[in-house]
Amino acid sequence: MFNYHDYGKKEIKMDIKEIIKDFLDKELLKKLETPNNKDYDIYNEFSLQHELGIYIREKLGENYKVQFERNAKKLWGVFEKEKWKKTEMDIFVYKKNNKKEVKDIDEIYAIELKFPRNKQYPEQMYSFIKDIKFMQQVKEKKHYARTFVLTIVDDLNFFTKLEPKKGEEEKDIYKYFRSKETNISSKDEIQAEEIIPSAKDIGKPTGKKDDITTLNQQLTQKIKWKFISNDPTYRYYFMEI
Repeated sequence: MFNYHDYGKKEIKMDIKEIIKDFLDKELLKKLETPNNKDYDIYNEFSLQHELGIYIREKLGENYKVQFERNAKKLWGVFEKEKWKKTEMDIFVYKKNNKKEVKDIDEIYAIELKFPRNKQYPEQMYSFIKDIKFMQQVKEKKHYARTFVLTIVDDLNFFTKLEPKKGEEEKDIYKYFRSKETNISSKDEIQAEEIIPSAKDIGKPTGKKDDITTLNQQLTQKIKWKFISNDPTYRYYFMEI
């Protein structure tokens, strides 16, 4: 679980969750495209994947392998209870072990990322839930795996409650991500109205009605949107699943 770097006589433990938090606290604002940052590296989901993956690789060192879009189905086969909700892990990390095939290595990590830039709020929220479900499946398939989801947004419609348009009902999925909080200028966390339930079928809000997602396990907390920059529309949530 840990990597050790020697600095003189000191050994510094490097936990992957702390590495990701370190990236979010120290690197994200410097690299993220915002109105006040013209020298940016992160401007969409692919660039986020690239920058975070490189950062993890640098921090963990040569004893770890960091891969992008590794296929879970090809790695571990079918998911017995149900179909894999997705197949490719955005970032896949494992500790190198020459005595074992990758599929049998004990120390593994998977990270799913989202950085939507084209609105489509209910559809994107549904894709957030699919990411959580996928990470639950990876953890259930490989019970010793550690799995995470990271979502970044630059649009207050993802996390603040809006009044439905006339004649339009508010979609259930909104309450799992939107708060009743209206003071978006606050640097405090913004918490979703309700926790995403388990054992409840959550349908795709638009399009195919047979696209259903049911979380395998109850989450331990509601979605909490953290402040990123002086532009209050920029927020993220990061969770270990």
